[in-house]
Amino acid sequence: MKKENFWIKLFQFLKNIWSYKKFHYSNLGYALLSSLFLIYFIGAVHYDSIESDLKIEETQYSNSLKEEIHQIINRAIRREDFKNLDKDFDPFRNKLMIMVQDYYNFKIYYDSHENYKFIRAKKGLDFFTVLEVNTKYEVSIYSIEKQRWNSVYKHWLKYFSRSFRENSKYRYLTIWLFLIYSISVFILTLFSREKESADNS
Repeated sequence: MKKENFWIKLFQFLKNIWSYKKFHYSNLGYALLSSLFLIYFIGAVHYDSIESDLKIEETQYSNSLKEEIHQIINRAIRREDFKNLDKDFDPFRNKLMIMVQDYYNFKIYYDSHENYKFIRAKKGLDFFTVLEVNTKYEVSIYSIEKQRWNSVYKHWLKYFSRSFRENSKYRYLTIWLFLIYSISVFILTLFSREKESADNS
């Protein structure tokens, strides 16, 4: 009985909302445009806080730094211990990116920034191979940068259909869009109704 009362009340509530507002198809387009503009400006402000724990620093890849990085990588490869490599590399994470993979089948053994979605390689600084037992390792070292907000926004729009995937780094923008879009449609529809009422009075 309680379950039936719930559905009756829900139906009446939806019916009241629908009868209260007059629907305009043009509101769909206006709501979409306003939502995209809002996401662009709000997203730009919010983007500064994303992955803000990593303060990127420009660095010169000097011979001494190169030697130190090579020692860390070679030691990890010899021991096949990439967990300790992650700890040893931590002081350099805001300056450099390291990728260690199999030379033949491209299996990735270590990616220094795999937990960062918007930090990317900027410029290749070093490349070398290490042969250890039956495995040949390919090591790439890059300078890093944070992806620009304009680029993030354009990629989200370009590959919008992919943003529905759970592992998509743009998924949060798609969720924002649906929330803001729904609110915008509702507000614009109410505004249109009030305007028509004023015109008819």
